[in-house]
Amino acid sequence: MLKSRWFFLLLGVLVSAQVIAQGPDTFLYPLPPGEDGQRFIDQLKEIPVKQIERGLPDESFDSWFSRLVKPKVVEYKVGESRKRTGSVYQTTLWVVAYTQPPQPDGGTWVEVRFMVVDVKPSKTERNRGAPKPFVLRFYDAALEAQTLLQPPYHVPSYPTPIPPGPLTKSPYEVFSELSALEEGVRRSQGKETPRKLPL
Repeated sequence: MLKSRWFFLLLGVLVSAQVIAQGPDTFLYPLPPGEDGQRFIDQLKEIPVKQIERGLPDESFDSWFSRLVKPKVVEYKVGESRKRTGSVYQTTLWVVAYTQPPQPDGGTWVEVRFMVVDVKPSKTERNRGAPKPFVLRFYDAALEAQTLLQPPYHVPSYPTPIPPGPLTKSPYEVFSELSALEEGVRRSQGKETPRKLPL
């Protein structure tokens, strides 16, 4: 019952303008592993993507994202951003799902960021000492791809292979919708984007 309430609030929660104003280049300070951080990650993995954006499948975020970036491995981390207002620092917690950055042999790097938003606990939750409730709000996603212009090759009678040619990077793209990220990733893979489910 509590999870259902969190999922419902994911779409309707209001976040302050100060938090929303943080741009895609917000620097995140890594946080050490902990119980709260694992709760955030576990919650993100279980959220159905159709509750994040209408038209997406009834599939958990972890399953959807892993399938999208396959064969790359999806990893998760929790970080904190800090914004100074006078002498006070305003902190925001983030949960990030990502793949490893591009490798020397070419590849795609993808990152999806969610803000952790505190929710006022109910009287029942306060009385039983339950962990502080929260919701995760999708913020943005980023994609960067790079490929080799020329693979390494061997020249007859020459002992050392010619090294690979220079890398070319596609523009760093930022998406405000998961469906747009899906299109971008599939485009970088040379695949067609499947039609969205009817609303």
